[in-house]
Amino acid sequence: MMNIGMTATKRSVLVTSVLSPLGLCRWLLLFAFCLAGFVWSPTACAQVTYQLLKSFGTPGTGGYPVAGLLQGSDGALYGTAQSGGSLGNGTVFKLNPDGTGFTVLKNFDSSTTGGYPQAGLLQGTDGALYGTASQGGSLGYGTVFKLNPDGTGFTVLKNFDNSTTGGYLHAGLLQGTDGALYGTAYQGGSSGVGTVFRLVLSSGTVYSIR
Repeated sequence: MMNIGMTATKRSVLVTSVLSPLGLCRWLLLFAFCLAGFVWSPTACAQVTYQLLKSFGTPGTGGYPVAGLLQGSDGALYGTAQSGGSLGNGTVFKLNPDGTGFTVLKNFDSSTTGGYPQAGLLQGTDGALYGTASQGGSLGYGTVFKLNPDGTGFTVLKNFDNSTTGGYLHAGLLQGTDGALYGTAYQGGSSGVGTVFRLVLSSGTVYSIR
């Protein structure tokens, strides 16, 4: 009769291989793969749904939004489109999270407001929206602007001249713990290759450059 059982020597070799550092590593990796397979199962992925909230159609809505969205304190979504709009130089828009209520809050004219906004918006501690226009304004090289969430009160806080302030504001703003706004200009400044700037909003607009 054939003995199909495992000999003591074979059992000893098996136990030794499993309990060796290499063997333990293999079992831990196998356990991790099992967990990963459970968490990232095809069933979980199938639960993701896609919903189209808005299709842009220049010139009315603006077009080519390249920046992300901001969800305001009112729950609405705010963003910028870098071109189009009724004046052809971009827009600030608002819509609800379900896609309803799309509204153009501001049309950029380039020469006075700045134009072609390429960055997203910031909601300040005062509730107002702040942003950058990549070019235009009275000096031609971009602006920092402010407006209320309902589109009123649009104000240019700073016009950029390139040679001293820097110019072409492609990035957005950050509000520091001191309440000031911080940002970058893509080129210009004393060396010609960009600047970091600070805008103080408390007692009038004070601009400083680094």
